[in-house]
Amino acid sequence: MERKKRYINKALIIFKQEGLRMSLEELAVRMGISKKTLYNHFSSKEKLLNACIKEVFQELHESMLSFNDCSLNPIECFLNTFNKLSLEFRDHSPIFISDLQRLYPESLSNKHTMGYGQFREKIELNLQRGISEGFYRNDIDIQLTSKYLVHSIFGFYFHSIISDSEFSAANYFTTIVRYNMRAIVNDEGRKILTKSLTDES
Repeated sequence: MERKKRYINKALIIFKQEGLRMSLEELAVRMGISKKTLYNHFSSKEKLLNACIKEVFQELHESMLSFNDCSLNPIECFLNTFNKLSLEFRDHSPIFISDLQRLYPESLSNKHTMGYGQFREKIELNLQRGISEGFYRNDIDIQLTSKYLVHSIFGFYFHSIISDSEFSAANYFTTIVRYNMRAIVNDEGRKILTKSLTDES
């Protein structure tokens, strides 16, 4: 199992850099192992790819846990989570995201929908906590705001990648979250947001 996990991680690094169009044989060569060894652990490229997609969403799930870190205030949790996501997505080349969407839309759609649901739940909990602790505006529609944030942040990201527009993922999450946070926080929260952003600079 440990060896299989290593192969998944190696394959994922290559997929993230070069996309998904290479054959299993080409992938094995890049990984420094034989095709037979790879087939011993994965009966097809689809099986390996599904394991890699699962790993990507596990990484996203672990980053999402930062949304509800009790050692930080809700604003710091929000910024910290998206800083982590920014680092993760920086390793995903546009060709990797594009190939996932074009070649395996069904696999991505199922995992992606689950990811959206989890993400919305985490944001809703963060917003509830932020309101109760006096950092966010108390007139926020929590469900609408969480839905808007997830779809605007990720929807724009994936659309920009797939449409081949001139778009750089560098610092995208950090920038867009800072922009949206200004609409959520109240006066007290704005002080913390300003301080957090100043400390990051």
